[in-house]
Amino acid sequence: MNSIDAKLGTSHLNKVVLNTPNHRAFMPFPGLYPVLARLITKNAPYSKVEDVLSLPGLTEGQKSLLTKNLPNFYVEHQPWE
Repeated sequence: MNSIDAKLGTSHLNKVVLNTPNHRAFMPFPGLYPVLARLITKNAPYSKVEDVLSLPGLTEGQKSLLTKNLPNFYVEHQPWE
């Protein structure tokens, strides 16, 4: 099985890569687009999903929304990392 086939067999298929430059990828998740989506993409790259909780200027409501959505995110690491 090649790496693409292996990835398609994972749960990552329905998740957003936090290090993506495309803030529209967050549209399926209520409350994230456009404000938090832009903030997330602007502050990339991330080494782990939980890093989004440390974004500068987050309100408690935004932190709560991000915490709720952590299962919808993942960070893809490059092979050389």
